[in-house]
Amino acid sequence: MRVLILDSFPSELIQELQNNSIEVVYKPGILSDVIIPIISNFSLLICNLERITPEILSAAKRLKMVINIGYKKCKFDLKEISRRGIIICRTGSSYENSYSELALGHILA
Repeated sequence: MRVLILDSFPSELIQELQNNSIEVVYKPGILSDVIIPIISNFSLLICNLERITPEILSAAKRLKMVINIGYKKCKFDLKEISRRGIIICRTGSSYENSYSELALGHILA
């Protein structure tokens, strides 16, 4: 499994993912024009849904799950994501360590 993390995420949890044979690419703050060419290589995305544009979603051919680590609204139709069979897990307004641990739990489950 390849995971792309687009926002801040604790290094100890990244290490835990890697210890479980999960390839992690950590790119906090990269722009949409950089995400679009690489997103097709990932099955899991961890980010704030506000960052995901319809263009990114269209390029995400292998994406199976998005873990939202924020509470802001996304810029695309959630029904469209569901239609594509992509699972969305939300962490709401949890504190950073809490949402990171929840994200790790979703991945390992």
